[in-house]
Amino acid sequence: MLFAFLRGLLLSLIAGLPLGPASAAVADAGFRGSLRRAVLVGVGGALVDAAYCLGALSGLGVLFDRQPGFLNLFMVLGGLFLVVYGFVTARRTMSVAACPADAASTGRTDARALAQGVLVSVANPALAVSWVLMAGTVLAGVEGPAIWASTLGVFVGIFAWFLAVAFLAWRGRVHLGDRVAWVGRVIGVALIAYGLVLVGKVGVVWALERIAS
Repeated sequence: MLFAFLRGLLLSLIAGLPLGPASAAVADAGFRGSLRRAVLVGVGGALVDAAYCLGALSGLGVLFDRQPGFLNLFMVLGGLFLVVYGFVTARRTMSVAACPADAASTGRTDARALAQGVLVSVANPALAVSWVLMAGTVLAGVEGPAIWASTLGVFVGIFAWFLAVAFLAWRGRVHLGDRVAWVGRVIGVALIAYGLVLVGKVGVVWALERIAS
């Protein structure tokens, strides 16, 4: 069990290196001055990573193989969500003076932050595909209760990455001052670009299939 946990932890520390939409959402929350919100967004994102790992170890890859259209639909819907989310993020303005205080957090705002992390991660189809590939190789042979131990290791490792991003962003806003507004705009534009790439990939594949037929 401990070995399975460590395997999942090691895999998550490696998998967390490429920063994706969830990391951008965590950083955005941190730059806006709420470390608590940034951490909760990270918890939501880490839960999705863990769920995908659990699904991959339980046969999620079979679904993608049998229903390739499902993945394409997933990419289009996820891409459109990221475009809208990126647009909203880029439009928001922020300054250190206007940053919300962590003390003002409520159960509703905490739930919204957690849901934000979940939605942004789910909207990234590359995440599901990556876990199918990684879990199917690095965690191959993990069975029974060890699956849950590996999944826990993945959650702990991914959350550790998000926690580091949240803290660095939260601290960095003080040094950037009102220039932090540009960070939100850059993050928003990056999310829009990523979403358009996802939708564009599906469009290109569809066009090539029509030409070939």
